[in-house]
Amino acid sequence: MLHDIQQAARIIIGNGLMYLLLLICVMLPAAVPAQASVGQAARKIIAVVPPDFPPTYYRDPANGKPAGFAIDVMNEVARRAGLKVEYVFGQPWLEIFDMLESGKADVIPNLTIEDSRRTRFAFTKPVESVHISYLVRKEQSMEAPVAGTRIGVIGGSVAHTYLTSRTDITVVPEQSMQQLLFNLLAGQIDMVLASTPNIMKIAIDAGVEDRVRVLRPPVMEMARGMALRPSDVALRQQLDHAIEEFARSDNYREIYERWWGRPKPFWNTTRLLLMMALLVGGVTIAMTVWRCKATARLNQELRQAFERADRERVKSNSILESINDGISIQDSGMKVIYQNARHIEMFGAHSGELCYQAYCSRDSICDECLVQATFQNGSSSVETRCVSTPPGPRYFEICVSPIRDERDQIASVIECVRDITERRIAEEQRHKDLVFIETLMQNSPMGIRVFDAESAECVMVNQAAADIAGGTVAVMQLQNFRSLDSWRAANLLAAAEEVIADGSARMFETEMCTSFGKQVAVVYFLSRFVANEKPYLLIMGRDITEEKRIEAENERIERQLLHTQKLESLGVLAGGIAHDFNNILTAILGNTELALMRLNPESPVLDNLQRIEKSAVRATDLAKQMLAYSGKGKFVVENLDLNRLIEEMGHMLEVSISKKAVLHFNLKRPLPPVEADATQIRQIVMNLVINASEAIGDRSGVIAVTTGSMVCDQKYLKDVWQCDGIAEGLYVCIEISDTGCGMDKETMARIFDPFFTTKFTGRGLGMAAVQGIVRGHKGAISVYSESGKGSSFKILLPASGKAFELPEQENRSGIWKGSGVVLLADDEETVRNIGREMLMELGFDVVTASDGRETLDIFKSRSDIRAVILDLTMPHIDGEQAFAELRKIKPDAMVIISSGYSEYEVTRKFAGKGLNGFISKPYKLSALRDAMKSLGEYQDS
Repeated sequence: MLHDIQQAARIIIGNGLMYLLLLICVMLPAAVPAQASVGQAARKIIAVVPPDFPPTYYRDPANGKPAGFAIDVMNEVARRAGLKVEYVFGQPWLEIFDMLESGKADVIPNLTIEDSRRTRFAFTKPVESVHISYLVRKEQSMEAPVAGTRIGVIGGSVAHTYLTSRTDITVVPEQSMQQLLFNLLAGQIDMVLASTPNIMKIAIDAGVEDRVRVLRPPVMEMARGMALRPSDVALRQQLDHAIEEFARSDNYREIYERWWGRPKPFWNTTRLLLMMALLVGGVTIAMTVWRCKATARLNQELRQAFERADRERVKSNSILESINDGISIQDSGMKVIYQNARHIEMFGAHSGELCYQAYCSRDSICDECLVQATFQNGSSSVETRCVSTPPGPRYFEICVSPIRDERDQIASVIECVRDITERRIAEEQRHKDLVFIETLMQNSPMGIRVFDAESAECVMVNQAAADIAGGTVAVMQLQNFRSLDSWRAANLLAAAEEVIADGSARMFETEMCTSFGKQVAVVYFLSRFVANEKPYLLIMGRDITEEKRIEAENERIERQLLHTQKLESLGVLAGGIAHDFNNILTAILGNTELALMRLNPESPVLDNLQRIEKSAVRATDLAKQMLAYSGKGKFVVENLDLNRLIEEMGHMLEVSISKKAVLHFNLKRPLPPVEADATQIRQIVMNLVINASEAIGDRSGVIAVTTGSMVCDQKYLKDVWQCDGIAEGLYVCIEISDTGCGMDKETMARIFDPFFTTKFTGRGLGMAAVQGIVRGHKGAISVYSESGKGSSFKILLPASGKAFELPEQENRSGIWKGSGVVLLADDEETVRNIGREMLMELGFDVVTASDGRETLDIFKSRSDIRAVILDLTMPHIDGEQAFAELRKIKPDAMVIISSGYSEYEVTRKFAGKGLNGFISKPYKLSALRDAMKSLGEYQDS
């Protein structure tokens, strides 16, 4: 022991001598006055320092002037820089900062350099480096701040700035280090966060360094430099140069050791030996007194400890009993040593029993026992378990934590059991509801999207919405509706913003190009809803592209039907007028022809009669056009080769068009035959070619006549001008196109209207007749035109599938005469009169009847009637009914039908009934002769 004392004495004496030498070394340079540069006046700067931050700076109680490590450093640097320093005090730090910024001071010595301060001040090169650490009382086991910790700091310091981001602790700012240390030792705060050397220096000076400890590692290591205004660049450069020179000198180390080194030893050899002698005597006396007092104090402390333990146990039991969760404690042998009332209520009383036997009816520890795991690894754990009970499964949340003794060993384990059955059932129901809603959304035929109304980010989208947009769910979930150009272009963005603003639901129908490039017609339903105090935009959409297409198709069909009905009505009117007109023309032409036959060739009225005949023929052509428009003007039906028909018309077409128009023929061979009236097909071609020539006008242009064949389906036929019920199949086409002026849409919509014309002298029947002829042939017309570029008319006629018919050569030799009695039936007296004269001219005896009933009466009363000419339309009994009755009276009766309607219409009515002939009104003597001659048996031998 003596050896140890001698060794300690030597260490203390040695350290004391060493510090004495250091003190001498420090004081010698200070005794030498600093010399300013020769011939240069020293600049005066003002340094502001706090009065109470030892040993960095503080107010010297002896003279009231600043002192400390930073003051000595500032003086030495100023001396080397040729500056004179005047010190002023400021407190707190915020006031010091304001003094520097306002110009009341030029420098703050040894200020900790930190990012937020760099934005306000300029700093010199560092003059020292310090650790910022937590300081706690020595008996505290705390190693780091936790929630609720009270931490003392110097107000406005770096430590204060560092802790401002922590919301789970309480920051207690003070003005001095001494106050912080006092508050810590008094238990008013739990920790101090400050400069380690400063706070420990104060603790050493106060003799309480053994009552505190510094937590390792430090929170941060910070440099300290001299703070200046950013504008004072010259001063900063002057100080930086002096600091570099000062840092390399011995003066810096001497000043540092003077303030931060250990204090000069108090114990010398004499004092140490005297103290040891006093200690030996004092210890003997003190030990006796202490033993007696210690025994009494120990007994009292033990009694107080037992009382405190009893109070704590009662308090703990009260707390545990008041908890609504089941609490049990097991020792290391897995024995239940405590249960609160709730735990007993849940699982029964099992205190003193092994937990695995009491709760699980097992003979050994459970395979995944949380209690055993806690004894082994010393950590807490949480687990959810399902326990089968008679009413049904119940769910428990089990939390197990260790209870440690004074040696930090696990003495027992506390187990907290919480019944979460209702919460679990609610969560499962909520999960089912969410699955139901998600399934409903994903299977909804409506496209559904949900957006955050504030950020515009997509929250939810279903597959139907992706199908409508033509994209994928994954891509659409990344979209922001305020950045979608497609929404902006379709005005959907404006509608969405209005819904978000006023909360009123809206329906919005639009045709848009989506962000994926899909053109679609959509009807959207937009609404705003609030969930978790946050607004959302709900948008449901339905693809109505197909509905729009069907609606447009129905409108087109309706327009076409109305147009067809209009044309049909006009056709019936035109056909009726033409029929009556033909009856009149029959009398005019018949009388004119008989007059010409019976008139002397030298008669002066011959020329007048010929003009009457010519005018009647022209009127006949007009009636034919009216019948053609009605679709009932097809008189001579035969299988035609359209190529040969057009070639025969070539010369007539070329002389009919403008000299500046060039006619081109593009005839495809071979061409299927069509069943048609050659005269009416010629009329179609002539009308269209002349119209093309007039469209070209005085300019040079081309008219192309093209033939061909094509198979037409309903998709193609739905866009052409046609009659009802036109069938799919093979069609022969004649296309006539020109490079003329073309037509606008308004003109194209009316080109087939009767009496509509763009010509000054036109009657407006040409294109109406073309449509009527095509409709009568069960064909269709396709029209295409662009204003200023030309037009194209394509006539589609159904292919017949029959062989071509060669035209028969008419035998004009000889004058034909007939004989016998002919019954002429017509409701028009003029037709009966002229018909009787023409038949008598041909050698027949004639009997007339004014209607079908009179016709049957005359035919029954006379057996010498060899032939009957029946008008198709008569009062009482029409021609069709009269024909049927005549055949009942005499099956082989020779009957010819006379009508102003077309042969096609008439022969279709009498198909398979054995009709002997047809004569079209108005007819000439030659036509009547041919009809009677076709019967054969009346020809003279």
